[in-house]
Amino acid sequence: VSGDIDFTNQSAKLTGQMPGLPGAAGEIIISKEMAYIRRPGDSKYTAAAASNLMSNPADPTQGASYVIGMIKVAADNRLQPQLIGSEQLFGSLSYHIRVIVDPVVANSVLNGVGSALGSGQLDIWIMHDGFRVSMMEFRTSDPKAGQAAFRLELYNYGEPLTITAPPNDQWDVSGLPSA
Repeated sequence: VSGDIDFTNQSAKLTGQMPGLPGAAGEIIISKEMAYIRRPGDSKYTAAAASNLMSNPADPTQGASYVIGMIKVAADNRLQPQLIGSEQLFGSLSYHIRVIVDPVVANSVLNGVGSALGSGQLDIWIMHDGFRVSMMEFRTSDPKAGQAAFRLELYNYGEPLTITAPPNDQWDVSGLPSA
């Protein structure tokens, strides 16, 4: 998944896919209190209230809470984070920290924000200047669920974003027949 998120204005524009999950692909625009979703092959977006989303990436109490939750997991005193070194990422020098995550610790720290099925490796890069997260990678494997990985890249902090709804003729309201 790639795109932009503006927590201040609670807006986002994301596109992507999840290999291995049929139908888990497309584009979403969140502007004000509406979400506009378009799946591959659709000519128009489907509009619905953003509050109806299972998870709203533009809502700072949801999207940011996943990042904060993973930082709390890495900082838990039951785990042993390692400083791998410093690396240049997105124009900023960043500390690279790695921690092997135990699912019992992760689930107790996340407490409903998410859950870990198996043990995993969490890599976090934190900018020297300002101590903001610049990238996060998590890899896990579970005998029952299989393997999973995600990467979150965060850059251009403080840069202005303009995320707007698609034009009226490019979307239909969910549950209503199109004109």
